[in-house]
Amino acid sequence: MPSYLSLLFWLKWKLMFRGYQRNKMAMIGVIIAFLFFAPMALGAAIGTGIGYRLLPAPFNEYLLRAVLFGIYCIWIFSPIIGFVLNESYDISRLFPYPVSPRQIFIGTILSSFIDFPVLLALPLFAAVVLGFPGSAQFVLLSAVVLALFLFHTLALSQAVVLASAGALRSRRWRDIMAVLSPLLALGFYLLFQVVPRYMVKMDWHLMLDNPAWRWVNYLPPGLAARAAGAANQGTWLPALGLLLLLAVITAITVYLAGYLVQLVSVGEGISNQARKRPAAPRQSTPGLAPASLAASRINRWIPPVVAAVAGKEWKYLFRDPLFKANLMQMIYMFVVLIFAFVLPRHTEYGMNLEPIMLWIPAGILLFGGTTLAFNIFGTDGAAAATLFLFPSSRRQIIIGKNLVLSLANMAVNLGLLLLLHILLRSFAHLWQQGVLLVMGAAILTATGNVISVFFPTRMVMRGWRMQQQSAGKGCGRGLMSMLGTFCSTLLMLPVVTAIIVPTFWVHPAWFALSLPLAAGYVIFLYVYSLQITPDILIKREMEIMATMLAEE
Repeated sequence: MPSYLSLLFWLKWKLMFRGYQRNKMAMIGVIIAFLFFAPMALGAAIGTGIGYRLLPAPFNEYLLRAVLFGIYCIWIFSPIIGFVLNESYDISRLFPYPVSPRQIFIGTILSSFIDFPVLLALPLFAAVVLGFPGSAQFVLLSAVVLALFLFHTLALSQAVVLASAGALRSRRWRDIMAVLSPLLALGFYLLFQVVPRYMVKMDWHLMLDNPAWRWVNYLPPGLAARAAGAANQGTWLPALGLLLLLAVITAITVYLAGYLVQLVSVGEGISNQARKRPAAPRQSTPGLAPASLAASRINRWIPPVVAAVAGKEWKYLFRDPLFKANLMQMIYMFVVLIFAFVLPRHTEYGMNLEPIMLWIPAGILLFGGTTLAFNIFGTDGAAAATLFLFPSSRRQIIIGKNLVLSLANMAVNLGLLLLLHILLRSFAHLWQQGVLLVMGAAILTATGNVISVFFPTRMVMRGWRMQQQSAGKGCGRGLMSMLGTFCSTLLMLPVVTAIIVPTFWVHPAWFALSLPLAAGYVIFLYVYSLQITPDILIKREMEIMATMLAEE
């Protein structure tokens, strides 16, 4: 192995383990992700391996082509919507060293083989070698074919990241991707809802003879599947020809991607200078601007710090792609609820939905905003360091953030709940569910204040570089979100009892007693969170700033 490759491998291992040492949650997340995803990967590998073994030719080759095409699409399109599966370091930081950009790129691709998503995909490749009934020559050729396919896929995925880096400078592009990502997820959900119903009735011969499906034969997944299928049938000359063609395509991909890396390395300094625009001269106007007049009127009723922080969060709400992505996720969840609760009413099972079942989507909508409620400083990013420099009341800063985030979450949830009732043409228990959403959102806000201080996470993307997020960190954050949701659910039990019992088991007149008690309980929880959180925040400001700055 060349010396520069060994050094790049050492760098990858060093950065990986150092990241786990600094962030214990990342290490816990890796363990949890392995325990959760490894059985799924092994199950998929066993299922496809049995399919390769039992299906006659050429249907086992068609199955292999579909599996490789799915892997190919996931790896190619995930960087476009912001999910980088190659958990590599920032290669632009290595450009000053006496190593060519193409060598850095090749080392990065080879070191990606130890990434967690790649390791989870390896059982699917092992199932090809073990599932097809073939000789030792077939095992050797198929292993080479799959290695070339994987190397080409990782190289093309990294090239997509570099090619889209310039486009990601535009906030408009990030907004489009923030909306497109949940739409793609919604499309996959609808596909998996519709396809199983017609899978038995589907004419597979007609589908496999479709011209669009035949075009896959000429893509790298099709070439790899055809090479393995030809080797399995003993036709070695076509198999070697397809192997050679795949090797040529892989070499061309690596060469073009390396050339793109060189362009990025040369244009790095130029682009930084080009982005510096001269500041427009400020024009001093006498008197207060309209925004200042509005702010002065608001400050009569709201403390200035609360008004300033709320104004900042309100601007973030419309500017940052994260909020648009969260809104699209709520809409995605709403469509799922429609499939779960509206469409079954029109099936052959033929019974109307009982009003009690509408409480389930109300609870699902309630917990849809935990991403923002449990990480109120995440949207600030590096600006959190500037925020903490101001000699302002930390309690008022928290209130200002809660004011915008919680009200926006409540408005979206209430609007979707009302639309769901309209689609169901049933308004039973609508106001009770609305009260549950409001009080539950307040409890989530109170719980989120404490969680946000102890487990902050940067959630914004500044500049043109895509923010890498490892599988361990993602699973660790997911674990904390699950724990916060569990604690919030326990705290909501008195509120749920105060609303459910008068609705179904006692006279509704008891609402006159239960609702004030529930409201007082919710107010107590929120005020108590405001009592303990500011003191903890003052002690942990340095840790929060380090977390926000570390992921720049």
